[in-house]
Amino acid sequence: MTAFHSSPRMLGQKQDKFWLTVGLCALTAALIFLPFYLLDGGFFHYAGDFNSQQISFYRYMNGFLKGAGYPTGYGGVKNTFSWATDLGSGTMNAYSFYLYGSPFFWFSLLFPQNWLPYLMVPLLVLKFAVAGGGAYLYLRRYVQNQNYAVLGAVLYAFSGWGLYNIFFNHFIDVLALFPWMLWALDETIYERRHGWFAFWVAVNLLNNYFFFAGQAVFLDWMTRVKESPLLGILLGLSMTMVVQSSSATIALLQNVARQAGPDGIHSVLGLAGAVPVLLGDNIGTTVTALLACIGQGKDAARAALAHSCFNLSGSLLAAVLLPWFVRLVELISPKGPELEVISRQIANAHTAFNVCCTLLWLPFLPWMVRLVCALVPEE
Repeated sequence: MTAFHSSPRMLGQKQDKFWLTVGLCALTAALIFLPFYLLDGGFFHYAGDFNSQQISFYRYMNGFLKGAGYPTGYGGVKNTFSWATDLGSGTMNAYSFYLYGSPFFWFSLLFPQNWLPYLMVPLLVLKFAVAGGGAYLYLRRYVQNQNYAVLGAVLYAFSGWGLYNIFFNHFIDVLALFPWMLWALDETIYERRHGWFAFWVAVNLLNNYFFFAGQAVFLDWMTRVKESPLLGILLGLSMTMVVQSSSATIALLQNVARQAGPDGIHSVLGLAGAVPVLLGDNIGTTVTALLACIGQGKDAARAALAHSCFNLSGSLLAAVLLPWFVRLVELISPKGPELEVISRQIANAHTAFNVCCTLLWLPFLPWMVRLVCALVPEE
């Protein structure tokens, strides 16, 4: 054990080249982006999602968190609901996946909102520099000549994966932060310094909280809901409350359901296990509506309550009639091996839930209106 812990100890290096590596990666990134930066007049326009989402998302969120609302020209609404996002969406629902966990986004809050389109390149340069610095710290332990650690760090920072995923700007956050966790793990193993590892694990989990919550925590729970419908409902509810997107949790549910169980033939989850999670998703999405109605007036609050009433009552009824609801979904879904049709079955279950709830509530709409008006009176 002693030999294992003492084996890779800096291998006789004399001069640290950390800042050289950081500067070299920053300079390389700056040279890559400089021609585009100059041609676009201080902007960096790439393609697709980078132009239509990444730039505007940084700008919107900078204003929302500072209470400034939309950028100039979008009506100056000072709240947390954006009519400029899709058909209208709350900021938590729309932007949390991209920005809330990113330390680079929180750093960008130091700057005015109207600077953000011009700051995309400096932020990318910073990310590549951080990626190179972390990779150098990790690699230097395993080489005698630190120049090789510098070379490896630069190759890591500007790998094909990293350069391609500039298109998805928030992916570069992962490239930047991951090697720091590897370095901290080595510090824990070889130097008995545990604090840095705990810190960098927390930073990486927060930065990737969507995938951490969806993959590391909930995947294990999902495999157990087949035997406990109540656990499935609670799981779907908590997932949607965390990620603030029922469509994202349904997509995750479909991915899990496509995994083979121990027999290699049937789904690890099955339709009977997936439906309770789906019902929980529908309950959890009411939280999004309730958050979105904050500060929007009485009509918005009534609409959110009507949505909550619709989903809660429908989910309760479907849970009580679960075996029959599952059978209905099987009847309206294509036939075939379970692993091939389970995703379509889940999609059909979601559609059937909403259609059935709508048909059931149509005769009772006057009573729903009276209920929400009583809960949110004029005075």
